[in-house]
This record gives sequence, C-alpha cells and structure tokens, in this order.
Amino acid sequence: MTPAPDIATEPERDAPPSFVRGLDLESSEYYRGVGRRAEESEAVMRKVQAEMEAEPGGFAKMITRELEDLLALGRLDGLTIASSDGLVIAEASRLPNGDIMAAIGAVFEYVAERAQHAGIVSGVDEMTLLGTNGGLAVVRYFPRLDRRFFLVAYARERCTYRRITGLVLKRCGRLLEKKFGHF
Repeated sequence: MTPAPDIATEPERDAPPSFVRGLDLESSEYYRGVGRRAEESEAVMRKVQAEMEAEPGGFAKMITRELEDLLALGRLDGLTIASSDGLVIAEASRLPNGDIMAAIGAVFEYVAERAQHAGIVSGVDEMTLLGTNGGLAVVRYFPRLDRRFFLVAYARERCTYRRITGLVLKRCGRLLEKKFGHF
C-alpha cells in the first residue's frame, strides 16, 4: 500500500504559519488590527521604559514599592502588572515566573476581547486558573483607564486574594492613570 500523498500544495508548504488550508488568518481585518495595536503598544512601552529609566526615583520605583507593600499584606506569592500585550510594567514576587504570568494574562486579554467582540460576554472582571498542585493565578483588569492593563496575582496554595487584589487595583490604578491615562 502506498502512503497517502501530502494534500498541501507547494505554495501552502512555504506559507507563513498563519496560512491554514488556503486561508491567511493574518489577512483578516481583525488580525491586522491586533498586529497594529501590538506594534503601537510595543513602541509606546519602549518609550515609557526609557522615560522610567531616566526618572530617578520615579514611576517604576513607586509602583514596584506599592506592589511589594501590598504583597506583604497577604498570602500571595507574587503580583505582576502588565500591559494588554503581556509587557511587564512592574512586579513583586517570591516566584521566578512573572514573565510567564504576564504572558498568561495576555492570552486571557485576547480571549476576553474575542468573547466580548463575539457578544458572548458583556465584560470581564476576573479570570482564575487553578494549578494541579493547588496553586492559583488570578487575572484582574484595571478599570477606568484609557489603556488596558491587568494584574496577575499568584500563590503556591489556594488562598483568599480579593482584598489584596482590590487594593492593588485601587492604589496602583491611580499611579497607572497618572502615567498612562493620556494614551
């Protein structure tokens, strides 16, 4: 018996990963918009990062100090604030995985946006992941900002987190609003 021929044509084999069975996903208006927003966000974040590095005792230190103070109030093991594109703005952590949590938050951002766009939900307040080892990761969005930022709180064991994350949203939200409210 001869093996079945590969049904992909030559152009499809050489196509980018977004090209699936004759359909280029990146050619849709939605994906082009996502790509443009990601590029714009990266440019803005690079600019802001350069400003923060030039600010002695400025925004980066204030928001990180605020996160560290709030982390000390509860049983959480880490707090990370990131942009909707998964770029870390600030973090306070006893775990070495803040960048992974920011990436998970960016995936949640994508899922939430798609669900809202499709009319499945009217809004997203929080999303929670429970780990197989009893760990917990909670993604909450900062309300009333011109730009989407989210908080990822994580703990090695299940614990109450709502009070601490509420305080982070309130206190750090004010700092984010001062710094990024004009975007």
